[in-house]
Amino acid sequence: MDKNQLDPQPHPYDPYEDEIELMDYLKVLWKWKYLILLGTLACALIAGIISFNMTKIYSVKTVLAPGVAKVAGDGKITYIASLQEIKTLIETGALEPTVLKQIKVPKQEDLPESLTIKITTPKGSNALEVAYETSQADLGLQILTYLNQALRQKFDGIVKYFHEEYDIQIMSKTSEASK
Repeated sequence: MDKNQLDPQPHPYDPYEDEIELMDYLKVLWKWKYLILLGTLACALIAGIISFNMTKIYSVKTVLAPGVAKVAGDGKITYIASLQEIKTLIETGALEPTVLKQIKVPKQEDLPESLTIKITTPKGSNALEVAYETSQADLGLQILTYLNQALRQKFDGIVKYFHEEYDIQIMSKTSEASK
């Protein structure tokens, strides 16, 4: 025997030999189509059941802006309160007892023990966005309504002071004009 006949020549490398045909994938998918469909429907059903059984959380929001007390001749604005002062009043819970006393709920256990209020300042604005999250939308509305009322009462004295000051200025300007 010849030595060349015992050792066959190596086959040249064929780059297409290791390719997987797209049709092979499609055939496998078609073969298992019912299992794939059943799995998809089962996941959708489970997601639906979970979402319907979850507690719904409502976010009730209000926007608070400090009132302008006066505008000076040079255009300088004086506010009744600063944003930081209003934010501090809410975050420290200074108005919480006043708000909690006024809330009316059908069941006493629905009354919150404390208020967790989120406050943000939108970019480029002179206002605060105040949000309260709850599973009862009407409770959130009551809380923010009473919070607004408590803030209004807190700064009512300052508003009256500036109002009286303006009345005095108007009367003095009127008497100067009549002379």
